[in-house]
Amino acid sequence: MDPILRGALTALTQNRVNEAEAQTRAFLLGDYDNAIAWYVIGLCALKRDNLFGGVAAIEKALALDPNNPEAHQNLGVALSRIGRFDEAIAHWREAVALNPSSGESYQYLSEVKALSSADAAFETAKSLADNRSADPHQRRSAAFAVATALHGAEDFG
Repeated sequence: MDPILRGALTALTQNRVNEAEAQTRAFLLGDYDNAIAWYVIGLCALKRDNLFGGVAAIEKALALDPNNPEAHQNLGVALSRIGRFDEAIAHWREAVALNPSSGESYQYLSEVKALSSADAAFETAKSLADNRSADPHQRRSAAFAVATALHGAEDFG
């Protein structure tokens, strides 16, 4: 990853959104079709609660590189916040397909009742939850997804 974008992401994780966006926009002047840069612009917009700006920028990032599971996951979150649930679910499913270790994506799917024990992704989430060597945060998210899916099956099945 380019050092400028790495610095912008670091600034963003430290809540220095203006700095992150300025660095990334300057970077885009020289490399307009950089998927990571557009993803960072989208994250900056989402940090400011500019949901529509965030969606547009992350959609551009994914048009340039559709293989970014984090972009699919964050786009799903933004789409769900503006009520576009079917699209959100599709992006969370793509995030899981690209990165089966993404416990958070399973959790988002379960929260909108789009993950059931009959779903192929359910078994992958269950395996992740049981994997003691996996990232603890991802394990907890996957376990929550499994529990939510099972609880939903009891309530609605």
